[in-house]
Amino acid sequence: MVLGRVVIQNRGSYNVVTEEKEEVLAVVSGKIMNDNFEKGEYPAVGDWIVID
Repeated sequence: MVLGRVVIQNRGSYNVVTEEKEEVLAVVSGKIMNDNFEKGEYPAVGDWIVID
């Protein structure tokens, strides 16, 4: 698990910068998608997230 910050929100994916200043492409996990989260509950630019 790595801590990162969302810097760009794309359609269906996110560009995330990790603590080590590495930029990675991330997608929302299937669990979150299957739990029918509301649009406002998804990550947004500026949010800190944990990526695996």
